[in-house]
Amino acid sequence: MDDYRVEKLADDIRAGMKITTNMVRRFYRIPDQEAIDLLEKSKLRAEELDLDIEIQRQSEMDIKRRKQRRTNNSYNRQNKGWK
Repeated sequence: MDDYRVEKLADDIRAGMKITTNMVRRFYRIPDQEAIDLLEKSKLRAEELDLDIEIQRQSEMDIKRRKQRRTNNSYNRQNKGWK
Protein backbone atom coordinates (compact mmCIF):
# COMPACT_ATOMS: atom_id res chain seq x y z
CA MET A 1 0.00 0.00 0.00
CA ASP A 2 2.89 2.35 0.80
CA ASP A 3 4.37 1.88 -2.69
CA TYR A 4 1.08 2.86 -4.25
CA ARG A 5 0.94 6.00 -2.12
CA VAL A 6 4.50 6.93 -3.06
CA GLU A 7 3.80 6.46 -6.78
CA LYS A 8 0.54 8.42 -6.60
CA LEU A 9 2.13 11.33 -4.73
CA ALA A 10 5.14 11.28 -7.08
CA ASP A 11 2.80 11.60 -10.07
CA ASP A 12 1.01 14.50 -8.39
CA ILE A 13 4.32 16.22 -7.60
CA ARG A 14 5.48 15.79 -11.20
CA ALA A 15 2.18 17.26 -12.39
CA GLY A 16 3.03 20.43 -10.49
CA MET A 17 0.85 20.12 -7.42
CA LYS A 18 2.18 21.73 -4.27
CA ILE A 19 1.76 19.03 -1.65
CA THR A 20 2.42 19.69 2.01
CA THR A 21 3.00 17.32 4.90
CA ASN A 22 -0.27 18.43 6.46
CA MET A 23 -2.19 17.53 3.28
CA VAL A 24 -0.63 14.07 3.22
CA ARG A 25 -1.26 13.55 6.93
CA ARG A 26 -4.93 14.49 6.68
CA PHE A 27 -5.64 12.64 3.43
CA TYR A 28 -4.13 9.32 4.51
CA ARG A 29 -4.93 9.81 8.22
CA ILE A 30 -1.41 8.97 9.33
CA PRO A 31 0.90 10.44 12.01
CA ASP A 32 3.18 13.39 11.25
CA GLN A 33 6.43 11.43 10.96
CA GLU A 34 4.90 8.90 8.55
CA ALA A 35 3.56 11.76 6.43
CA ILE A 36 7.00 13.39 6.33
CA ASP A 37 8.66 10.11 5.33
CA LEU A 38 6.03 9.41 2.69
CA LEU A 39 6.40 12.89 1.21
CA GLU A 40 10.21 12.59 1.11
CA LYS A 41 10.00 9.21 -0.62
CA SER A 42 7.53 10.64 -3.12
CA LYS A 43 9.78 13.60 -3.92
CA LEU A 44 12.73 11.28 -4.49
CA ARG A 45 10.63 9.03 -6.71
CA ALA A 46 9.43 12.03 -8.72
CA GLU A 47 13.06 13.05 -9.31
CA GLU A 48 13.90 9.50 -10.40
CA LEU A 49 10.99 9.50 -12.85
CA ASP A 50 12.09 12.86 -14.26
CA LEU A 51 15.63 11.53 -14.75
CA ASP A 52 14.33 8.36 -16.42
CA ILE A 53 12.23 10.40 -18.82
CA GLU A 54 15.17 12.70 -19.60
CA ILE A 55 17.43 9.70 -20.31
CA GLN A 56 14.77 8.17 -22.55
CA ARG A 57 14.36 11.45 -24.45
CA GLN A 58 18.11 11.74 -24.89
CA SER A 59 18.39 8.19 -26.24
CA GLU A 60 15.54 8.85 -28.69
CA MET A 61 17.37 11.94 -29.94
CA ASP A 62 20.57 9.91 -30.34
CA ILE A 63 18.71 7.28 -32.38
CA LYS A 64 17.21 9.99 -34.62
CA ARG A 65 20.65 11.51 -35.16
CA ARG A 66 22.14 8.13 -36.05
CA LYS A 67 19.34 7.43 -38.52
CA GLN A 68 19.77 10.87 -40.07
CA ARG A 69 23.52 10.38 -40.33
CA ARG A 70 22.97 6.98 -41.92
CA THR A 71 20.61 8.39 -44.54
CA ASN A 72 22.97 11.31 -45.21
CA ASN A 73 25.89 8.93 -45.71
CA SER A 74 23.99 6.69 -48.09
CA TYR A 75 22.75 9.74 -50.00
CA ASN A 76 26.31 11.07 -50.30
CA ARG A 77 27.61 7.69 -51.43
CA GLN A 78 24.94 7.43 -54.10
CA ASN A 79 25.65 10.88 -55.50
CA LYS A 80 29.44 10.73 -55.51
CA GLY A 81 29.51 9.72 -59.17
CA TRP A 82 27.47 12.72 -60.24
CA LYS A 83 29.76 15.38 -58.81
